[in-house]
Amino acid sequence: MAQNLRTLVTLVVLLLTLAFGGINDSATWQKLTLQGAWVGLALVWLPEYRTGFATRRGFVATLILLAGVGLGLAQLVPLPSSVWQSLPGREFVVQALEASNQAAVSMPLSLDPAATLLSLASLSCGVAFFLAGQKIPAGQQIYFAWCIIAFSMFSVILGLAQKFLGPQSGLFPYQDVGSLVAQGTFRNRNNFAGLLYCSLPFLFVLAITALVRRKAHLLVVAAFCLIYLAMIIAGIAASASRSGMILAMVAVLCAAAMTRGVSTGAGDYSRSPMSKVGFASALTLFLVFSQFGLASILRLAESDPLSDSRTLILRKSFAAAMTYFPWGSGFGTFVPVYMLKERPEDMIEGVFINHAHNDYIELFLEGGAVAAVLMSVALLWYLVSSRIVWRGVRIQSDHLMAKAGSIVVLLLLLHSLVEFPLRLPALMALFGLSVGFMASNLDGPPWRSRPPAQQPQAEPALPRRAPPRFKPRPS
Repeated sequence: MAQNLRTLVTLVVLLLTLAFGGINDSATWQKLTLQGAWVGLALVWLPEYRTGFATRRGFVATLILLAGVGLGLAQLVPLPSSVWQSLPGREFVVQALEASNQAAVSMPLSLDPAATLLSLASLSCGVAFFLAGQKIPAGQQIYFAWCIIAFSMFSVILGLAQKFLGPQSGLFPYQDVGSLVAQGTFRNRNNFAGLLYCSLPFLFVLAITALVRRKAHLLVVAAFCLIYLAMIIAGIAASASRSGMILAMVAVLCAAAMTRGVSTGAGDYSRSPMSKVGFASALTLFLVFSQFGLASILRLAESDPLSDSRTLILRKSFAAAMTYFPWGSGFGTFVPVYMLKERPEDMIEGVFINHAHNDYIELFLEGGAVAAVLMSVALLWYLVSSRIVWRGVRIQSDHLMAKAGSIVVLLLLLHSLVEFPLRLPALMALFGLSVGFMASNLDGPPWRSRPPAQQPQAEPALPRRAPPRFKPRPS
């Protein structure tokens, strides 16, 4: 009963995060309310870890996460004035203190400790869903696929209404509507497209599960998939997101690999022709996406003010990262650091640059060499874990959810090369949940970082001998 309640709470918090987590501002009442919900969700699942981590992979992922949090906390530790003045990139602070005749005092490594603290607080979303994803029972993971699919369908309907009814309809959740494109519950159209392509692997999970368990006829499953895919194409096209459409194609091709070895009847799954049908369908969907989606997006995105400036932003961000190398400027300090590198002729009219549009460069700028090492270790963890998840032919729903989670993580990592999807709570929740599914226990008992001490076994008692019988001597 307690396990079912935890799963229900996780579903409710996920829906709330998807509905109100389309913005990365920290001062809104929605964000503050959600942060309380994430902390509560983490506390709900922590008692489950008394029996140990789900797998060794989950334990290693937790260590990487704790190392990242530790790096952020280390940036808040006050340093002697002689130390922080010698750090790269702090010359302007020293000059400002000298100009104002102020004595140098102890300061932390971060140029903006308040922003660093808010950045650490925003990690509570991913941490909560990561902890939940590892411990959600195998039979209940499929509920999250239905939840993501249902909310994505609602988002597409909302996005199409935004596209055709315009800002005066009052359907945009945020006031600063930059252009007449679909945004759903997000402020950024590319992140709205991110929700849609992340839902595609879970669609394959539902379809395969329904066919294997014979819960629906093949024609019914095919009709539902075609309708949903048509909605996804329309939604991404209405958002005019080029990266969203390209990653949707990648999602379909990767998700088709989950059909390998799947059969709708009894018998040997490893020799089923279902995989050939899956890959043929994926190729057809790839052509449909490219024919009807990408052409319209390229036409609609011609007016994107950032289309010709991303290279400039990336170059200046990397130059700033080398200025503060190897210690970084502190998490959450991208905006003031970038403004120091920006020249008046490089400014884009009507556009405020709040991120580098490449999360790896931005983390390298803010966290320095240590952040680069942690990103490399995290990528290695993903590659090793993906190999374990995809090893062999698995048709159980929990194995399929782990495979879908690995695809979602891949898509968001690729999207982070040109955008900042993981800066938004809604997509961070999907990322944390997917990593949790990858680290969940697919087979065997829970793994413990320290195996329980074995109690010494008592020596077996020797069998008692019967006392000798007394025989009276004959008289």
